[in-house]
Amino acid sequence: MCENFCLETSSLTLALKKDFCFISSFPGFLIFGSVCKSHYEKNKFFHFSHFDLPKLYAAVLKMIHFMADNAESIEKTEFLTKQLENSNISYYISANTNLNTKRVKFCLEVNSQVFELPLTYFELNDFLYCINDIIIACLCLKPIEKELIVNVISKPLEDLIVFQNFADAKSYITTMYEKTLCSALRDNMTTVLVHYNLIVIILHKFKTLVNPDILFQNNDQISSLITIDLPTT
Repeated sequence: MCENFCLETSSLTLALKKDFCFISSFPGFLIFGSVCKSHYEKNKFFHFSHFDLPKLYAAVLKMIHFMADNAESIEKTEFLTKQLENSNISYYISANTNLNTKRVKFCLEVNSQVFELPLTYFELNDFLYCINDIIIACLCLKPIEKELIVNVISKPLEDLIVFQNFADAKSYITTMYEKTLCSALRDNMTTVLVHYNLIVIILHKFKTLVNPDILFQNNDQISSLITIDLPTT
């Protein structure tokens, strides 16, 4: 895997609540994992393009289901394979319980080498708190386009699905911006809303997984706070 993903070249980097671990956005993709000095360590980071986000969401959802139920472990489950810099990479998740503490793991295997990123529920929730800002930064939007995306992800999921249709998206944009934007700019905003519809839906779903009661707690305080309204998809 490429060694040259430097923090200073990312459009946004956030520190995760885990030693030496960060999450960063680059045009069209995000990275999270272990950092040494100013760059991500070789074979110790996870790389996701826009097209990979549904699989990342599905993996995280399995992790949260594990945290919320009575299961003791998750067997190694592959959720993505890809090729970077001529290396075949497998991403998978696993989970276990040790001393009454549940931990999930993001794992990658490249050229027979394995890297694991274990997370408690507190650390996973922090990851979820960060990821939407990172995904939005990957889109390289203009400020007004970013404002649009941030606003619509708070809408009900059924409303977001409707925006797959250009006419419905245009109707919404016209209602929102008829008095503030000219017709050409409204058309551009409509295109953004339709083009990034899948990403908007994923952003909405990630947002629903964040438990705000846990963001500022520590690991010893969260066991009684895991009350999650789990989505099924």
